[in-house]
Amino acid sequence: MDRAQLKYRIVGALVLISLALIIVPLLLDRGPREVAEPVRLSFPEHPVIAGESPALPHGETGSTEWQETPPAAIVEQVRESLGDEVADPPEVPQGVDAWIVQAASFESEASAQDLLGRLRNADFPVFIETGRAGGKDIHRVRIGPVFAADEAAQFRERLGSQFKLDGLVMKFP
Repeated sequence: MDRAQLKYRIVGALVLISLALIIVPLLLDRGPREVAEPVRLSFPEHPVIAGESPALPHGETGSTEWQETPPAAIVEQVRESLGDEVADPPEVPQGVDAWIVQAASFESEASAQDLLGRLRNADFPVFIETGRAGGKDIHRVRIGPVFAADEAAQFRERLGSQFKLDGLVMKFP
């Protein structure tokens, strides 16, 4: 056997061994492996930009102007019709991972209350969390909390299909 043939045979053998090392484990693998720890995801909160409106149904455009906040009497009527528990987020025991879906955030409390009422009518576990961003009060309409990220993702999909809103899944609190 001359030297060139020997070289081809050695290279061919190495290629076959390499392919076997890649393919054999794939053939012997018996399904998905269980992960020791669940994957933890973190999502940043959606910033509210002045002049930004909540998500609109696909293909629709809306005015970028914010409507003035309605009189306090209207806000109070909405609160009375929905109950006092609306503004308080549910409590989650310390050390327990919980997830929520942020449906939308509004500068207007009345708009947040309106969305809260529509989501409650659709049997979502919903609450409003009020905070400050950019020197303004922001009213975040949130769904949950739930104790599995998959369940929060299902709420997000349902929110998109029923209300055409693109919610954010995030850890709570």
